[in-house]
Amino acid sequence: TQVGEHMLSLVQALEPFASDADALALANEVMNDVKDVALQPWREFAAAAGSDDANDDNVIRSLMDGKALTDNFIIACHFADEEEEEELLDDQEQQDENEKASAAFSDAWIDVVGLAVTGRLLERIMRIPHLTPKGCEHLAADLNYVINVFSALGVPGHPHPLLNHFVELAMMDGEELRAKILSRDKSIEVVAAVRAAEVRIANMRMIAVS
Repeated sequence: TQVGEHMLSLVQALEPFASDADALALANEVMNDVKDVALQPWREFAAAAGSDDANDDNVIRSLMDGKALTDNFIIACHFADEEEEEELLDDQEQQDENEKASAAFSDAWIDVVGLAVTGRLLERIMRIPHLTPKGCEHLAADLNYVINVFSALGVPGHPHPLLNHFVELAMMDGEELRAKILSRDKSIEVVAAVRAAEVRIANMRMIAVS
């Protein structure tokens, strides 16, 4: 709940920068490579999952790029549908240049903070020692709350599809989860990283994966 409240309050925190042209210009000067701010929690997520590539930033960036995961069919797509995307584009076209710059600034920072928060949340989940069926239900409910918060923020790329994927892993039938893990092609580094997280959740649920 606190994670969701802080994310929702972030829009107001950014407003003084986004609404002032001089402040916006100053803030934009430090925007280069801003997504690198989110790398560390995702490295720690991969390490906690037991991935062999936790220190490979190319693999970590691939994990962070949710659209790349869904476009390559590594996990299911839960992004906004085409109709929602068209509505977003229509809204953007109706904005003047100052409004577009302000929105782009806010979206960029909400994106990077959202990525960092998501990475940290996934890392904390990887450190859960054991999940009972009731614990799985609680985890799914908590993740669904965070997913709803990110959906309400309306920033492209959020909620990250791994959040939905973790809900599915928590509630999935044991045999189905085992089959999904065993079907993964471990020779592809980013797939192996996702698989490591899936194995970790299977272990928490006491589901044996050979």
